[in-house]
Amino acid sequence: MKFPGVPGIEKFKGHSFHTSRWDFDYTGGDVSGNLHKMTDKRVGIIWTGATAIQVVPHLGEHSKHLYAFQRTPSSINVRLDQPPDPEWSKSLEKGCQQD
Repeated sequence: MKFPGVPGIEKFKGHSFHTSRWDFDYTGGDVSGNLHKMTDKRVGIIWTGATAIQVVPHLGEHSKHLYAFQRTPSSINVRLDQPPDPEWSKSLEKGCQQD
């Protein structure tokens, strides 16, 4: 497992783990959230790729403070998805969606 190449990271004395090895014993909760052991914690998330997009809302909700260290910010927008219209689907040309 590769951790970010941040100068001095090896001197960090707090608890750390990679998102691919989430430590629920430390954070509390489960894959659905409720990270109840984080309420008094200052949390730093280093780099903010696709996984961060999934965990940052939970960390932000449950931790005392959340700091994101990122090279390039991601943009997340609300999508106003609607249920598919069966009539519209039938009007499409045959292809993978019609097979």
